[in-house]
Amino acid sequence: MLQFQDSEFILRVGMRVSKQWLSISLQIALKFDFSERIPLRVCLLASLSVSSDRMVSVRSRMNSLQKLAQFVSCRLVSNLTELNLTHHYLGDEGARLISSSESMKNLKSLNLSHNNLSSVGATHIASSSHMSCLQVLILQSNSLREEGCCSIAKSEHMKSLTWLDLWENQDIGDTALKAIANSVYMSNLTYLRIIDTQDLKDEASIVTSCYMKNLTHLELVCSDKGEGVALLSSPSFMCTNLKVLETCIDERGAKALTTNERSKKLTTLRLSIYDDLLEACVKPIISSQYLQNLQILSIKNSSENLGDDDKWLTLNPYMKNLTSLELTRIDMDDEDTSYIGKCEALKNLQELILIENDIAKGVQNMVNSPNLSQLRVLNLQANPIGDEGAKAIGDNKYMQNLTKLNIGETGITYEGAHSIASSKYLKNLTSLIMSDNIEDQGAKSIAESEFMANLTSLSLITCFLTDEGATVLASSPFMTNLTSLTLTDNNIGYIGAYALARSIYMTNLKELDLENDELIVDTPIQELLFAGVPCLAIQKGNEQLSLQQKQLLNIYLDYIIQLLAQNPHSTLAENMNFYLQDMIEVFGMLGVGSRVDQIIETLFKVVKENVVPTSQEIFRCISVYLDSIDSMSTLLGKRFAPYFDLIWQDILKYLESPNDHPIDEIVSGLRVICSVIEEFQELSTCYISQFIPILMQYVSHTNHSAQQNALYGLGILAFYNPHSTEVKTHVANILDILVTIMEDVETQNPIVVDNACAAFSRFVVREIVDYQTIVDTIPIFLDSLPLQSDYEEFEICFQALSKLLLDHVTSSEDWNLARQIFDKLVEGLTLTEVSDDIKKMITKNIQSFKTNHPEPFRQMVFDFNKKSHKMYLREEMKTLNRFMNVYQ
Repeated sequence: MLQFQDSEFILRVGMRVSKQWLSISLQIALKFDFSERIPLRVCLLASLSVSSDRMVSVRSRMNSLQKLAQFVSCRLVSNLTELNLTHHYLGDEGARLISSSESMKNLKSLNLSHNNLSSVGATHIASSSHMSCLQVLILQSNSLREEGCCSIAKSEHMKSLTWLDLWENQDIGDTALKAIANSVYMSNLTYLRIIDTQDLKDEASIVTSCYMKNLTHLELVCSDKGEGVALLSSPSFMCTNLKVLETCIDERGAKALTTNERSKKLTTLRLSIYDDLLEACVKPIISSQYLQNLQILSIKNSSENLGDDDKWLTLNPYMKNLTSLELTRIDMDDEDTSYIGKCEALKNLQELILIENDIAKGVQNMVNSPNLSQLRVLNLQANPIGDEGAKAIGDNKYMQNLTKLNIGETGITYEGAHSIASSKYLKNLTSLIMSDNIEDQGAKSIAESEFMANLTSLSLITCFLTDEGATVLASSPFMTNLTSLTLTDNNIGYIGAYALARSIYMTNLKELDLENDELIVDTPIQELLFAGVPCLAIQKGNEQLSLQQKQLLNIYLDYIIQLLAQNPHSTLAENMNFYLQDMIEVFGMLGVGSRVDQIIETLFKVVKENVVPTSQEIFRCISVYLDSIDSMSTLLGKRFAPYFDLIWQDILKYLESPNDHPIDEIVSGLRVICSVIEEFQELSTCYISQFIPILMQYVSHTNHSAQQNALYGLGILAFYNPHSTEVKTHVANILDILVTIMEDVETQNPIVVDNACAAFSRFVVREIVDYQTIVDTIPIFLDSLPLQSDYEEFEICFQALSKLLLDHVTSSEDWNLARQIFDKLVEGLTLTEVSDDIKKMITKNIQSFKTNHPEPFRQMVFDFNKKSHKMYLREEMKTLNRFMNVYQ
């Protein structure tokens, strides 16, 4: 009986019933899959995760290295044969714990994808005798580099491997490829997957190796355009048993594939082809009799640009065994799609993927073909089919077997969404992807349709949904089967998120993605927001938190502080800093007030210890620590002063040697300086004397973000400390820098010019520069306006213009320049980027100017007609008249 139970039941129940059951249980091979993405510690619902790019995914029973150590050392799992720990970010220490445990000696399959492994972690696995039984090793999306791959290839303990997956690892080059190809220990491989289009070139070393002759599955995408495939007909080609092949090809590879008997063994072929080779490669492939056994064919254009509109697409009558066909970015148009619909050889086709082509009305003829009546999957993403195309799909009886439909980025509106949702032929859909402007009305059509009741996955990205659309979905009895709901890039706020989280119908939901909507979506933040409180009850300025929220905050802060102390240089530590910054932003002192000292001590320690980079460091992530310090300085304001005294000299050390530090650390360090200036305002001479030279140094830096922060820092430092001797000493040099930037509008980055204008404006408002110098600079300043990028600086610029107008009118007879200043003020009223509050300020200042200086005001607003000898309102001033009526 026990052999028919899953491994979790055997471990939790079977081994505890009796000694006899324990004895039997220990003889059964165990398999544990902890790959399901469950968020850190707590979920919105009992089993609900909130997905985000920064989310740290941790299995609830395997959420720490300590628990991993306990698990792998337990004698009860000594007969474990399969272990999947994907997406746990265990790092090299996790690999060491697993590979060094004697309880793992029977492992045959190990999956540590997405775990932040470096070459060190790979070496732990490769050098361990406990890993000698491994047949399957999957290490996708880590950072193994060449050293890690070579250690696996050259290890005697890896000689049982039949399956090796190294997809998406950093810097795997030809050295690693040759190490695998030339290793006798790799001779049992039947499956090899390595994809790195930048560094791999020597594909031929794999396919010509006698040790690779057992390969039946090879995915090797290199930058050599398929040198290996070109050898298919050569006696040196050793991979003669291939059934699955994924690679890049050029004309030579295409010719070899389409003219060789060996190709008849292929059942799956996935090819990447560059744009200029599309016709030369694809035409022979889709007409070759040697590929008649293909079941899956995928052709992708690897170029950035689509090819010419050539009518080369025909379909091979021999390809009657095809069940899956993908043609991505090959410039198919409406005429080309007719070939697909007419091809009787495609009667067995179950999956059709035509991403990013130029298919519009042609979709109507294609889907109206009985030849495609067996389709289960249809992907038309990024084709301009519009509402008419959606209607054609929904109205067609030949689409009644579809279970998955992707019509994202196809230009549909709520009408297209309604055509799909209300279709009786699409009642078998389990997965639906839409985007574009379907709005809440489109979401309502889906939510209210009985034909959508089988959906388990629904993705509505960038659909202009609001809280109303989210609430409609949450209230639908037809959404009860949903396990995944993606609502990325919409306008959903806390009300909509709360409705989804509390939906009585979405009890099967496992993944909810609200990335880039109008709320913070990282799992801990979401959980804190919804911790037993009504929606919208938690905002940054609230007076109190619930007891449950306080408890959760302390749990998360404990975890963050502990992790940063133990493993400060990791992707996980980077994510924890992001979480910390979000907690500070959302909950402020209410959330972290009692832990300020502990948080700052942890952050400062890492920054202080890493002022001098070492060559051994691979991943520093110091910039996020500086960003967290920046968040703390903004939170504490002037109360941050005693803490800043402890760290400012270390931050300056990062900035004093720009060539020794990554640019992200430089920019983050400058941001800290700017925040401190903004929060402290009046600074000590010690700070000012150190800050000014550093900021001036970065004004001419090649990085625009560094320039922007340096200019902003100089401007606000002078603004808040106008009487400082240090400021007065450097003011002439600073002004020269600002003028140089404003004069060079054509070549300078817009955000740099904007911040130079803002810094000059602050000098004007606080009268830091003498009047004559200001007058000489006014024409340059005016030519640099309006701002092109940093619109937050409009306010200070218009304050400066108002002051310049008043000063110039009362001190000069140059009415032409005064009118130019006045015109810039009025222009601000016409700019959509200028907020209503700033427009009110402009109008108020002009009204005050009119009251106090009526004659100069007339000079600004009216022109004199010499023929009629009358004054008339200038055309440019009609806007001003309208605003003064509105804001009077």
